[in-house]
Amino acid sequence: MIRFRATARAAAWAAALLLTGAAGYAQEPDSAVGRVPIGAIQIVGNQRVPEASILTTLGFSAGDSILGPALSRAIQRLYASGQFENVEIHAVTDASQPGGAVTLRVTMTERPLISDIEFRGLQNVKPSQVRDTVGRRIGDPYNPARVTAAEGMVRTLLARKGYQVRKIGTRAEPAEDRVAAARGRDTSAVPAVQANQVRLIFEVEEGQRVAISDIEFTGNEKFASDQLRSVLDTKPEGFLWLRTGSYDEERLREDMRQKLPDFYQSNGYIDFSVTGDSLAVDPLTGKARLVIDVHEGQQYLLSSFDIRGSRRFSSDELRRLFEERRTGLLSGFGLGKTNRQETGEVFDAVAFRDAADQAQRLYANNGYLYAQINPVVERVAADSTGRPQVQASWEIQEGRVATVGVVEVRGNTFTHENIIRNQLLLLPGDVYSEDLLLQSYRRISGLGFFETPVPLPQMNPDPNTGEVSITFEVKERQTGSVNFGTAIGGYGGLSGFLGYDQPNLFGLAKSGHLRWEFGKYSNNFEASYSDPSIRSSWVSGSLSLFSSRDRFFSFQEGRRRRTGAGLRFGLPMPGDRFTRLSLGYSLSRTSYEKFEDAASIFSLPPGVQSTFTVGLSRNNLDHTTFPPAGPNQQIEAALSGGMLGGAGSYPK
Repeated sequence: MIRFRATARAAAWAAALLLTGAAGYAQEPDSAVGRVPIGAIQIVGNQRVPEASILTTLGFSAGDSILGPALSRAIQRLYASGQFENVEIHAVTDASQPGGAVTLRVTMTERPLISDIEFRGLQNVKPSQVRDTVGRRIGDPYNPARVTAAEGMVRTLLARKGYQVRKIGTRAEPAEDRVAAARGRDTSAVPAVQANQVRLIFEVEEGQRVAISDIEFTGNEKFASDQLRSVLDTKPEGFLWLRTGSYDEERLREDMRQKLPDFYQSNGYIDFSVTGDSLAVDPLTGKARLVIDVHEGQQYLLSSFDIRGSRRFSSDELRRLFEERRTGLLSGFGLGKTNRQETGEVFDAVAFRDAADQAQRLYANNGYLYAQINPVVERVAADSTGRPQVQASWEIQEGRVATVGVVEVRGNTFTHENIIRNQLLLLPGDVYSEDLLLQSYRRISGLGFFETPVPLPQMNPDPNTGEVSITFEVKERQTGSVNFGTAIGGYGGLSGFLGYDQPNLFGLAKSGHLRWEFGKYSNNFEASYSDPSIRSSWVSGSLSLFSSRDRFFSFQEGRRRRTGAGLRFGLPMPGDRFTRLSLGYSLSRTSYEKFEDAASIFSLPPGVQSTFTVGLSRNNLDHTTFPPAGPNQQIEAALSGGMLGGAGSYPK
């Protein structure tokens, strides 16, 4: 019997041992070299997780032939489910199995479920806010890492309000044992599934609220204290409640480590450092005075900027990333004044660092996943005026071009895989692009079918072959919704609506919509169905039906009824998956019912509207709700009447 324990190194050894052991007793070796046939799979230790769910997570079944790495990946998937705290796989030789097949025995220990979450001593933050932020709910498996995250969130939320945590501790009590002990009964009769539960208790001791009344600087000669205060996110108390001056240790640490150094380094003071800080608190009022000690150092000029090792891009192309940068209010849109970082000017170390990051992304978007850009800043002799200088350079190691290998999609239990793959802009065999990978990730998130945030794609690069395998992990969420409402009173009496929307019918991203509105003066019904990929093709289509009856308050002498239907198809333009030609036709009939004999618009005869539409659209938004990038352009023409018939003729 060969045992597999759930660690990375043990999993690797386990794969090798399985292959080695299988070779010794295999009577008829599998036709695929290195594969081991599975005769049976035994699941041991599960009490609440269904065996079918475990088999699905494993990814293989009896009768399959697997390679050794498949076992380590299966163990990783079982741990990633969050349901188990220990997993072992035993490969048992069985002479009764034909072809030297083995029996895999999967032994596991389930995590206990959380039966209750209690916060003791927490006064200035709502417990529900902590639970919602870290995603802890009653009924979830107990996970020590999530508990640690909850403790950190308590500290963060209190710090945002100016409160410090003197002490915080967590303990997990067996829920059933506690209840049984309180009732004086034996716990041996408690079912194992019920007994494997814990009560999670957080014990918090809050400190006094600290409000910063003043911030002082010492050692600053080049910049005034008011200018340095404006750089910080930590602010002293202001007028009334508009600025509370809350002391947030994490925010202050960020100010000391990044905000102040970045400000000085962008102005040439690359030797700047924060030498100390102190907080004097009045124990009676909770008011504090923050003193920050700084060492400014000398201001450096740029002597030269060189690039070494670049072959894919020219030096001039890379130099522009650092030497040309936009400034002004419109710089975020690529507009504004262009400033050049030239020799002899004050050296902007922050811009130099950001430009290196841009160059790294430029290489990554063109397949050079393994490219390394090393920014080097060397202090050189002072200029003729005695001002110190630096020589800046990039040392670039481009490496080989990476291509996309296997692209996997995991976790989708309802949505068909091809729906997700249609959102991918990177396919196996393509040159790797970090930008296209992020766009693919946003497009999958934008489908709205999965819990958010969707985990970032997992990458497994192989420097030997130059291929990078990519895995997208998703988790399904409920997408359909029933909506209804009623109202009574006023001129209209009783009215209401009932509707159903499902944007992911059958897991194929087809959408359905139903809505019925009823009332004394209205009776409206509408239904629509759309298919983004008719019969798994690139042709999209939609069908809509409607029937509405309304009576306007300003026209008491009659009412109107409209019924109709519409049909629309979308065709992709050759060579461009994001540009589509749409063709549509709609037919509707409007009739009027007159309540009084007086002449009015309700005396008109019924009318038929027959309309043909043609449109051209280009939509490459990388998110349907909050798109950070991508074009969305549409143009449409409609023709009613004429050769189409109907009561009216007009173009639009």
